[in-house]
Amino acid sequence: MDPFAVVPQRLAELLRPQLDAIADEVQREVQLQVPEYARPADDAYVRTIRAGVTQALTLFVDRVADTGQNRDREHVVHTYQEIGRGESGEGRGLAALRGPRPVAHAARCPAR
Repeated sequence: MDPFAVVPQRLAELLRPQLDAIADEVQREVQLQVPEYARPADDAYVRTIRAGVTQALTLFVDRVADTGQNRDREHVVHTYQEIGRGESGEGRGLAALRGPRPVAHAARCPAR
């Protein structure tokens, strides 16, 4: 079963106008909580993190909306390849990319 089938499509309409604010919060929390990503002075690194966060959020909202839009997959793949190259160039493996996921989730879904 498609897990998105039970998510109301209206949620995408509510989230889409908030994507920039959500991306700001997710990026800030990732940089605060994942030491490898705490480099506010490195503009290229900050832009790369932002691109990854924005694409992940947009893909999620598009999936919830089930718009049938075929996003430019090559652009998405390129962004994440660049992130992987950057991690490799810093001497880290791809495992470092898993660190931001739970932080990103917690940034918008705090425990109640």
